[in-house]
Amino acid sequence: MGIPVIDFHTHPIYYDFYRDPALNWIKNLQKANDWDDFYAKFSDPAYFASYLKRCGIDYAVVMADYSPLVVGICPNEYVLNFCKGYKGLIPFASINPHLIPDLATELKKLVNAGFCGLKLYPTYQYYYVNDPLLYPLYACAQELNVPVMIHTGTSLFKGARLKYGDPIFLDDVAVDFPSLNLIMVHGGRGFWYDRAFFYAGCIKMSSWK
Repeated sequence: MGIPVIDFHTHPIYYDFYRDPALNWIKNLQKANDWDDFYAKFSDPAYFASYLKRCGIDYAVVMADYSPLVVGICPNEYVLNFCKGYKGLIPFASINPHLIPDLATELKKLVNAGFCGLKLYPTYQYYYVNDPLLYPLYACAQELNVPVMIHTGTSLFKGARLKYGDPIFLDDVAVDFPSLNLIMVHGGRGFWYDRAFFYAGCIKMSSWK
């Protein structure tokens, strides 16, 4: 058996609601002429799992999203139910720190429910990733050995705040939580590719010591 192929960044087509700019961008990307048919197919986890298999993908991380100001809301409960019963679908939860008062307790609840990781959206939810507000969340994720995926870099969605996407703010998190599994999504896309690559190189060199 060869090395498994993992798509580590998929979003469900279903959202409780979309912001119009995000929905229009998705509609323009998809090739099907009939949006309703496309939406129905990819809202079906059986179809999605079979589609991945046809594409040669063994596993896919499926992410929830609580970004009502910019993209919309795809609830944790939906993602968990979408992935249930499909070995190749890996659910990642979303926590918006502006909406949840006790981040650590919420993460424990989500992990106990079956989530395998967490996705943070600072550019859409408006916070710096080194804000002390998030430190109880990181401490809990480190204790539970739960990976934390963080959007870095630019975004084309209306309302996104690019200043929150600078990878440099991950340095504090990595230093203060050395055993936390951090996943830097998009590699600092746009303005900060150089910072992201340098940062990743420093992490690799530090692991040689």
